[in-house]
Amino acid sequence: MFAVFVKDFYVGASGYQVQLVDAAGRIVASATARNRSFKKTGLVDLAVTSITSTKAYYLDGDSEIRYLTATGKTGTAYRITLTGDQLASFSVTPDDRPIAVTVIDYASQPPRMRLFTDDLAGGHQVELFSSSTVGTWQVKASTSSTRRPRTGC
Repeated sequence: MFAVFVKDFYVGASGYQVQLVDAAGRIVASATARNRSFKKTGLVDLAVTSITSTKAYYLDGDSEIRYLTATGKTGTAYRITLTGDQLASFSVTPDDRPIAVTVIDYASQPPRMRLFTDDLAGGHQVELFSSSTVGTWQVKASTSSTRRPRTGC
């Protein structure tokens, strides 16, 4: 069992640290991630990490989701297609298969939000919700009989 800590997310000039910490409080693995390039004040603070039974997932830059294992292995898990005025957040199910993604588009006023699911391998994107009047984003992902994450707001 591990916890994920994010260090220097708002203040790290060259990026931020993602750390896996064991039950004894020891850092067992870490990775450096790039900060988001899109910066405006007063925006919703969207999550940049998700943890499963085998990996910690983290946002690297604006749209690349990477993983970190307890052995220190890292890699690219998923890429979110974004434009310059969009922010994304995500949640991966405990079995490392489906992912729920929220994209908020600040180019439109009011901002437009969309929520979709996909397999981490890609190719099965399902639009769940889109609105410029209601804000919602994923807060938890769990495996269901349809193999898609449940979402909440």
